[in-house]
Amino acid sequence: MIAMAKEIKISLLGHKDHGKSTLIGRLLYETHSITEDRINEAKATCKALGKEFEYAFLLDSFEEEREGGFTLDTTRAQVHHNNVIYELIDVPGHKELVKNMLTGASLAHAAILIVSAQPNERLRDETKLHLYLASLLGIKNLVVAINKIDTIHYNEEEFSKIKKEITEILESFDYDELSFVPVSAMKGDNIVSQSDAVPWYKGKTIIEFMEEFANFDYEKEIRELPARMFVQDVYDGMLVGRIETGVFRIGEEIAIEPVNTTAVIQEMIVRHKNVEEAHAGQNVGMKLIGNGTAKRGDVCMPAKSKVDAVKTINAKIFCLPGNEMKVGDKLSIICASQEGKSKIVSIEEKINPITDKEPKKDVNEISGWEAAKVRIELSEPLVFESFSKIPHTGRFVLLKDGVMGVGVVL
Repeated sequence: MIAMAKEIKISLLGHKDHGKSTLIGRLLYETHSITEDRINEAKATCKALGKEFEYAFLLDSFEEEREGGFTLDTTRAQVHHNNVIYELIDVPGHKELVKNMLTGASLAHAAILIVSAQPNERLRDETKLHLYLASLLGIKNLVVAINKIDTIHYNEEEFSKIKKEITEILESFDYDELSFVPVSAMKGDNIVSQSDAVPWYKGKTIIEFMEEFANFDYEKEIRELPARMFVQDVYDGMLVGRIETGVFRIGEEIAIEPVNTTAVIQEMIVRHKNVEEAHAGQNVGMKLIGNGTAKRGDVCMPAKSKVDAVKTINAKIFCLPGNEMKVGDKLSIICASQEGKSKIVSIEEKINPITDKEPKKDVNEISGWEAAKVRIELSEPLVFESFSKIPHTGRFVLLKDGVMGVGVVL
């Protein structure tokens, strides 16, 4: 029987033009994860556009995106290396597309932040913002690639200067020790093999850091959390949903919130087969016996690790650009398949992670790019838990004629 390849999701964060797409293209090329036909097609496209060959053209899907010179949407590419599939998520660096960044990054196991070493690029607002959002979304495994190292002639002193500047920012974003790699995605320095051009760097290459990410057992970590399943629908008395954390077993007593009932699991079906247990990451059909009834949005959990639905939460929220939220604002709130109405009842403090060094107290509103600690009141009870305890029941989206902001429960 052939062993299934492990799959790891990695977000590429950073400002536009700092080389995320080029880095992914180079990884695809160096690991032979892309066909010769695709390489030849990209070369032909570059030639037709009057450009030298660019590795980024191996990855962008749409001609209008390539001609525009930047990626318009979250793009995914698969790098195959040593029986691991690395799904690389190229997240837009443009301010107006931060929503996509949040969607992409929240699904990732790890992230690579790309910062250009080129003197006229370097640390931009987006770089600081992406660091903050990666921290907010709980992405702990992060490596910083200082790209375009060739544009500063592989100078160690300049590299150290950029590293120091980023480290100072990181201190306020809950990142203690991070690794920095001097790379040139265009020339291939320190991507897959050690570069002779930077003899002063003795650390790992990008692919070696990716291998390090893959060595962490993310599935085991999620399976060991208390079990939670969001009900997506009910068909002929069978609950259907995705198990986000933990393990459910036949014969186990479960609690269903916010309806506050209990039942026993009689039958479970995964991929059209009856199973004795089902675990995190699987879509499951679940038949119950007892008084338990459920509808879309309800949350199933083992009775022994039951938590009650709540009507208020303390949270940290981030306001998307172009929006404003005030105390008293009524907003829709979504957490997985849970949906409800909410109201911001107080704002403890707010900060602009790009421009502010200290938070502002005694405020009544927040604007785009600002983050705030708030208290939110729900019109009906929903299941929320601390993001640090169970991320899947701890993150949410706020809406009012579109997405206003995102948040995590404290």
